[in-house]
Amino acid sequence: MNKGTIDKYCYISGEKLFGDNISKEHIIPNALGGFLKSSDLITKEINNNLFAKLDAELAQAIELSRLINFKRDRGEQRGIIGVSEDGMRYLIKDNSFTILPMKPIDIIDSDGKPNRRIPESQLDEYYKSLSKKNPNLTKEEFLSKITYVTVDEKKNLDFKNGLNIITNQIHFRGIAKIATNFAIKNNISRACFLEMIEFIKGENNYERIELGYFYPKSFLKYQFYKKELSHILYLKGCNTENILYCYIELFNTHCFVVILDKKYNGKNISETYIWDVLKAKELKKKITLNISRDFLLNREYMFYEGVEEDYTMRLKRTNIVCGMKINFS
Repeated sequence: MNKGTIDKYCYISGEKLFGDNISKEHIIPNALGGFLKSSDLITKEINNNLFAKLDAELAQAIELSRLINFKRDRGEQRGIIGVSEDGMRYLIKDNSFTILPMKPIDIIDSDGKPNRRIPESQLDEYYKSLSKKNPNLTKEEFLSKITYVTVDEKKNLDFKNGLNIITNQIHFRGIAKIATNFAIKNNISRACFLEMIEFIKGENNYERIELGYFYPKSFLKYQFYKKELSHILYLKGCNTENILYCYIELFNTHCFVVILDKKYNGKNISETYIWDVLKAKELKKKITLNISRDFLLNREYMFYEGVEEDYTMRLKRTNIVCGMKINFS
């Protein structure tokens, strides 16, 4: 070891980080538009397995990330599949709609006769397929038995998670990972959140930790830009109240507080990181969020009364900023 250097260790496995063992970890997952990275957090094995799984699960749950057109650190936007009430499937990407290939849907028409519904774009392909089995089938006869729809006829779309709040434990493990990543990056000792690490690994139940949705309202002193859509991380450690917590906003819509240490006696710390998702740049602004220890430790998280209303208010703002035209009726 060179004089003046400090050995780094994986905060999950405890292994020393060196050589091929080093891996760059996104503090906020790349799939959610995270750019901030560190090579001093975890091993390549942890990143490629446990963390890759948590990131994928969280990105799958926060479907908002696939409706918004934003730059990623690597890779391209995958898009999201929506299903209309008549069963048509659409790929939504970069605010455009593409109807997807699908099997014909059997329906009963107004006369009680069986019929089939398919996308207009698949008519020729489906006719060719049927003609191979029925050489005498004319195009006119085929069309008389088919109901087809076009992209312009799409109605309201449903999504797998309905753009709702996240509720599963594995998703909250992903949120806990973001908070712990940011704390470790800011040189907070691993010893401060051993229970949180066990939760991230899946060896600790949700009931053992304090983590949940939190919309700070009057507690938060922060002025959003008119067209700002950002990720916010705010790490606060207070050794007089013996509390260390991380406040997280993803797309200014999914907002959480993670209590990392209820017996904190380290240095006082107040660190802010704000990433403008749409402009792909860091915003050099500060927030003020003063929450007392008593308030944090006496709040019921995740399903507190009004959480879905608070979430919907933020989602409506995101809808306006991004021009997504989500129907809230």
